[in-house]
This record gives sequence, C-alpha cells and structure tokens, in this order.
Amino acid sequence: MPKRPTYDQLRQRVKELETQANEMRREGEERENLVEKLQQALAQMEILRGILPICSSCKKIREDNGSWTEIEPYIASHSQARFSHSICPDCEEELYPEYSRRRDAAADGRRSSNERQTPQELTFIERRSGRDRRSDWGRHRTGLRG
Repeated sequence: MPKRPTYDQLRQRVKELETQANEMRREGEERENLVEKLQQALAQMEILRGILPICSSCKKIREDNGSWTEIEPYIASHSQARFSHSICPDCEEELYPEYSRRRDAAADGRRSSNERQTPQELTFIERRSGRDRRSDWGRHRTGLRG
C-alpha cells in the first residue's frame, strides 16, 4: 500500500501548483500582449499594400474619398515614415548642370583658375584642413579668397 502524504507535504504541493498556475497566467498575459502588438503592427503594414492610384505627372495619390493628396503627406499619414529631401545626381545634373560640373571638377582637382569655390566646397575644405569657418566669413561674403 502506498504511503499517504502528510498535511505539510500536501500544503507544499499546493503552493508549488499555485506558483506554476501564476506563472502560466503571467505567460499567457504576455503572449496575449505580444499577439496584440503583432496584430497592430500587421494592421499598420497593410495600410500601404496594394495598388496606389498615382498621377503620372504630378505624383499625387488618389485617396479612397476621391481627393488627390501629395505623396509625402499621404505616406506620412498612412505609415510611420518621415521624409528628408535632397537631390539625386541625375536631377542635379539636369537642374543645376553648372554646379554639378564644378563639383565634379573640384573633386577631381581640375578647377580652372577663374572658377570660384562654392560655399559647400569651402566648408568641406575648411573642415578637412581644420580651419575655423567663422574666421574667413568676411572674406567669403566679399568674394575674396585667401
């Protein structure tokens, strides 16, 4: 015949089971929170899926209500993306060919004697040489070069 557990042994076993039950409850709550977060993330990702009707000319996007919105505000309001603007090399060449050629020539060291340095080039050169840009501000504004 098996030996019957004592009262203290039963009490100890009940405490162990209560601890396990609390742990399982906590893990279940954590799982539920994680599932909820994943569902929210999935819902946000699905917003920008599919086909977006976009104007071929101005690149505005047609909203569900029929209105047209510029692409940056549309994407910003439908996602967590933010924008920073710059000019790609192709557009720079097309829109500012004189600056683009001058920059390329300066990068290669092919500046002609009559070409002046741009403020951006001066900043780069001054940073590289360790000079304080503010010390040459007066000469820069008047067009004098040292």
